[in-house]
Amino acid sequence: MRIDWQTVASNIFASGRGHAASVARRCGMQSDWLRNIKIGASVEPGFSAGLKLLREHLVLCGKEKHREVIKR
Repeated sequence: MRIDWQTVASNIFASGRGHAASVARRCGMQSDWLRNIKIGASVEPGFSAGLKLLREHLVLCGKEKHREVIKR
């Protein structure tokens, strides 16, 4: 299974429901972390941060968008 992390970050930014710095901090990361994923400066989060980010994405963006970022 592969996760499209850039789309995850872009969706969170586009949702307008969560401030990117707050989402990053809830994932235990620095405030610019999500922006770095969005622009491709950071390729893939670590396991724990990735799970937290996926949970945030589901809450902020909904099930349909969430399914779109998971590739089998």
